[in-house]
This record gives sequence, structure tokens and C-alpha cells, in this order.
Amino acid sequence: MTKGNIITEVRIREVRVTARTLWRHVLVATREGLVGIGEATFDAAPADMNRRLSRAGEALVGKTSDEETLAALASLTQGDMADATIFSALDQALTDLRGQQAEKPCFLLLRDEAKAFPVALYANINRKTRSRRAEEFAANALEAEREGFQAVKLAPFDALTPELAETEQGQSLIAAGIERIAAVANAVSPRTALQVDCHWRFSPRAASRLIDELAELGVRWLECPLPETVANIDDLARLRRQANAAGMRLAGLENLCGWERFEPFVSGGCYDVVMPDIKHCGGYRSMLEIARRAEQHGVAVSPHNPSGPICHQASVHATTAIGGHERLEIQWRETPMFESITTPGAAFDNAISRASESPGLGMTLMATES
Repeated sequence: MTKGNIITEVRIREVRVTARTLWRHVLVATREGLVGIGEATFDAAPADMNRRLSRAGEALVGKTSDEETLAALASLTQGDMADATIFSALDQALTDLRGQQAEKPCFLLLRDEAKAFPVALYANINRKTRSRRAEEFAANALEAEREGFQAVKLAPFDALTPELAETEQGQSLIAAGIERIAAVANAVSPRTALQVDCHWRFSPRAASRLIDELAELGVRWLECPLPETVANIDDLARLRRQANAAGMRLAGLENLCGWERFEPFVSGGCYDVVMPDIKHCGGYRSMLEIARRAEQHGVAVSPHNPSGPICHQASVHATTAIGGHERLEIQWRETPMFESITTPGAAFDNAISRASESPGLGMTLMATES
């Protein structure tokens, strides 16, 4: 490495998208004037998230952007989810820098023989649906379908918890969620794959009953029905068998970092699809390892990606390196800023994205108001 590759500054930039959503980015600058970008968006970020991110960034100043530099921060992946998010964001940014320096796109840094291909997307309509009314879910699903999306996902079980799931109140919340799903199922074409995210809100018994009801509505993908604890592995494996028998796949594991935390669930037969998130899973190399090892168990990978344009572009690069055939999630139409805060804008046309073949991530972050 030359002196020009020395890291001189690590900055944090926040973009307030909605009352609910804050995009957090990290920018790593070098002496030669290059800037690498990563996304550290974390809905449950602790109050000291920026302080922790700044401290980790300060540890990089004066060092080079090679992999050994990032390895010095590897202890962050052994901490809580905030630390894993910080590490993952810095990995994204340093990989972007290495790509710029090598004049290669990120996906070619990760896998020499990788080739850019059209990455099919599915539309997560959840945050676009602010009223939470069944008819708005249906209208958004239909609009996404008209844009070319052949799969849509919603998370309809607001306020439900595993503790409430067996109660009268819980049953009312479940019924409201099923009403939303039914409205979407009735609005879109039978050819459009219907995906439901439970956000870990069910008990095992309630989830089993849910599978039977969703099968009648033609749901093809059920995500995160139970809290993802080792104690629930047997129940998740049983629910997977039940879902498969009903023509449905079970998906999950969006919040874990590193293969060693995925492994008990994958080897335990919990899921048909695992969903590592480039913002939390330990970055690019970790995602590729998770994909490789999951494939050995016959488990597919569809990265979790309900965030901003930096995460989206990074996820497209990772998907390209993986070479998988699963659809990639996109946070559909939450805000016009998704397409306006980067150069070039985050593009998806007819529910397709393609990794940039420009050096690094192939995208820069424009100046925005926090």
C-alpha cells in the first residue's frame, strides 16, 4: 500500500426519511481523495450508536484500507447488534475503497469470475403503507405489481407479541393481519408471489394455525414466525415442514452476524431461505461465507434489504457475487429520496437491479440535510 491509501477521516451522515426511518451512512476518506461508503441503518440503534461508530472509525485513521485494517476491528462482531452493524458498515466502506483503488467493482473483488446479471427484486410494501388499512395494503401491492414486481411482501401483524398470541387480544390482532393479507391476495394476480413477514410475533401454536390460514390465501413465503432463539429450533423445524407441505417456504435470520450464529438454525432445518443483511451480518465476506455454507445444507439465500440506496447497491453487489437466483428485497416507494440522494441514483426498472460495473460500489452520496 502507498501512503496515498492512508485513511484520513471517517464521517457519519444521517438522512431522516420518515418519522420512523433514519438512514445512517459512514464515509471513509483516504489521503488520495477517495471516499468509500457503507450503510449502518439500524432501527433499534442505541442512543450511543454514533459515538460507538465514531470511536470505531477513529481506530482506522492513519491506517490503510486493506483487509488487515478491518480485521483489527473484528471484535465488534462479537458484541451486540449495534457493534455488528458498525463493523458491517465499515466493511462495506473499505470494500468500496479497495474496489476504487483496484479499479474493479465490488462484486469482482469478492469473486473473480462473477458477472453482472439482472437481479430480480420483490417489493416490501410495508413502510409505504402508513395507514395500515387493508385497502391501502391492497392498493400498494397492486401498484407494485403494475410496476413489474412479481412478488410482494407485507408485515401485517402490528402490536402482536408471542405473549399475546394465545390471548383474546392476540387473536384479534392476528385476525386484523389476516384481513390485510386477504385484501392483498384478492387484489393481485395469482401469479404474483405473496410473502408475509411475522417479525417474530407468534407463539409456536399460533404460528401453526397461521400456516393453515395463509395456505388458503395462497401465501408462498412466511418469514420470522417465532423469536429466533436456540430454544425454538425444534419448533421452527416443525413449522418449516408444515409450511412446505402447504406449498410455502419458511424464511428468516435477518439479524444475525457471522456463520457461527446462523449454523445452529441452518443445520437444525429451520428455514428454506436465510436472509443475511449486509448491514448486520459482518459485511461482504461474511455474507458470502453464509451463502456458501447454507448452500451446502440445501438452503437458499435472499439478502434482507429493507433500507436505503447504499445498502441496496451493496446488496446487489453481494447477490451478484453469490450468483444466486432468489429475488432480492427492496423497500418499495417508502420515499423519493431512495432515488435522489446518490449519484447515480439507485435504479430499478421493471423490478430489476444490476450491479454497477464502475470501480467499487459505483455510487457516491450527495450532500443532504440530516
